[in-house]
Amino acid sequence: FLFKEAKMSESESREFVFFATTEHLDANTLKKYDETAWNTGLSRVELSKIHYTTDVVLVILADTIDKDAAKLIKHLKHYKSYCFNFKGFSRYRLIALETSTGKITHNHLGSELKKLVRNIQK
Repeated sequence: FLFKEAKMSESESREFVFFATTEHLDANTLKKYDETAWNTGLSRVELSKIHYTTDVVLVILADTIDKDAAKLIKHLKHYKSYCFNFKGFSRYRLIALETSTGKITHNHLGSELKKLVRNIQK
């Protein structure tokens, strides 16, 4: 069999990155940023036959980060599947940089961004 053109597969991945800056990050402010980033990111998802992933990323730069907020960052996670993953899924990555100390805090998927943020610090 001879084919003039053959397409094995095609997939589309998107990533929406949101930035937030604040002098002091507390748990309430974090929850607002978290909810806004996730909902805005999901509102931009375009499902199609080739949709695979749409990731939502939130990067927070704060002079100081409250201990409760730092603890909450580690536990914040969102995930959404579309038609039982047949039409793809969305994941959430979160990373926060305390600019006064250089301390980086992230959720599980946000660990992928740690190296990038460290390079920006230099």
